[in-house]
Amino acid sequence: MKAKVFVFGFTACCSLFAGGNLLKNGNFEELDSNGNPAGWSGFTPGVWKAEKGSGVNGSNAMMFDCSNLDPRSGPRQKVKLEPGKRYIYRVKVRHEGLTGKIRNSGGVQMSLLGTDSNGKRTCGRYSHGMQGTWNDWYEIKEFLMEVPVDTVDAEFCLSVWAGLTGKAWFDEAVLEEYVPPIVERLVTSAYRDKPWQGEVR
Repeated sequence: MKAKVFVFGFTACCSLFAGGNLLKNGNFEELDSNGNPAGWSGFTPGVWKAEKGSGVNGSNAMMFDCSNLDPRSGPRQKVKLEPGKRYIYRVKVRHEGLTGKIRNSGGVQMSLLGTDSNGKRTCGRYSHGMQGTWNDWYEIKEFLMEVPVDTVDAEFCLSVWAGLTGKAWFDEAVLEEYVPPIVERLVTSAYRDKPWQGEVR
């Protein structure tokens, strides 16, 4: 297909995020009658809780606070993934004194896992956050590429590696459909401020 174009410098077509955030209450601002973040479940009481004023810009955050190695489960949320589509997910975190007898590659974490009708995993990725103390917020981000056709259920989860104790805060959790860019960059030359013009493919 041909088209008449006049191009100055360059233009970029950015990646698109369709449909907005698929997570409910990703900022943990809405609380139920028990003071827990609405839309999130499965987390160990006393270890995980919504904490007011400790999030980004003084908002709420989901806080992990654990001083022992007892089994614990992080907050999770069922989500709907469409086969063939791609997704990006991210969350902002900070932590204090996360330590334990594990390798340094393990720390704060998020995951997005898909399963088929029999509960067998079809797709998914775990992020690899840090441990120790990081007072400033930073973002961990992952991509899930082309959901398999047999995926019927999916779950997004926040966690801290087993074997670690300390504190961590999670805020601004986002899951969005990812549409990769069609055109990354289009460039043309100019001579004496006069751009080239004509038919291009």
